[in-house]
Amino acid sequence: MKNKNFFILIPIFIVYVIIFRFLYLENGLSIIIKICLPIFLGLFIAVLLNPLLIFFQYKVKIKSRSFSILLTYIMFFGIISIIITVIAPSIIHNLSLLLKDLPKLFFSANRYVSNLIGNYSIFGGTESFYFTLQEYLFNFAQKFTSLLTTFINIAIGHVIDIFAAVWDFILAVIISVYILMDKENFENWFYKLCHSLFEKKYADDIVYIGYSLNKNVTTFIIGKLLDSILIGFIAFLGSKYIINSPYPLIDGLIVGVTNVIPYFGAFIGGVPVTLVALLNNPTKGIFMAIFILLLQQFDGMILGPKIIGIRLSIKPIIIIISIIIGGGLFGIIGMFLATPIVALIKTSADAYINIKLKDKNIHLPHENI
Repeated sequence: MKNKNFFILIPIFIVYVIIFRFLYLENGLSIIIKICLPIFLGLFIAVLLNPLLIFFQYKVKIKSRSFSILLTYIMFFGIISIIITVIAPSIIHNLSLLLKDLPKLFFSANRYVSNLIGNYSIFGGTESFYFTLQEYLFNFAQKFTSLLTTFINIAIGHVIDIFAAVWDFILAVIISVYILMDKENFENWFYKLCHSLFEKKYADDIVYIGYSLNKNVTTFIIGKLLDSILIGFIAFLGSKYIINSPYPLIDGLIVGVTNVIPYFGAFIGGVPVTLVALLNNPTKGIFMAIFILLLQQFDGMILGPKIIGIRLSIKPIIIIISIIIGGGLFGIIGMFLATPIVALIKTSADAYINIKLKDKNIHLPHENI
């Protein structure tokens, strides 16, 4: 018995030493994240591609796991090739066009503000507000143009970082292949580990929670990504063929990416897209605002629930609070990750509560909540 406890303590001690080692380093958390980035990315790719692998194995009925994985990654890299060869150059062209048109857009903004103010008396009877606002617009235009130019120069100049990112991606793909190849073995190992550390009842409960997390959270993440891709594509089509915007790919990209953020995503993505369209042409701006509003309603009421399929029943106020906290602590990355983390916590809590109450005859005070 003592030997058994000793062998259990060995991995715990190793993990403790690793954590202790990085806690006392400057930027220790950043170093850990940087080192583990290929692992996290590999796990994400495996989760993303697992439904496609299941399709080839059980729908197409390909018996060979290796051949199914090969077809999965051929499709995966095919999509990436299309993005690199077709979509990326168009996005760069749209971005360059937007950068070129920035002075014209800010001149239009200044003109609209001048017309809006008109009579300075409505702002206190002085001209100071008008000139202060003009100065802010000019400074903002300069800073925004400088920011975009700096971003492009960094993207072009940091060749070493690009190669490092490519290497991390290659490692992530390799890791994801091994995860998909041996996923049943990982599940068996997790099952044996739980039953070796805990009594059967508690081990079964932990396994149940683990399977619930894997099913619900991964389905939610994949569904939300697919939903955002479709919304971004629809936004691109509407911007190009209905609104006739000069930057349709940029519009679709902004709307699609920000759509990952519930509730706030519509505002974050819709405001700059509508504002740019408004500065180009007031009529187009109005139509763009209406189009974005209708698109977000279509996503929230029809497309989102259909694609995601499962309902985690997370109340809007919980999601809003989580996004505010995530954004405050970790910026835009925290806003993107807030909902998946809340979904994970919610699924864990629901699974734990169901386990504890499964043998009890409990009636909720408000069954419809």
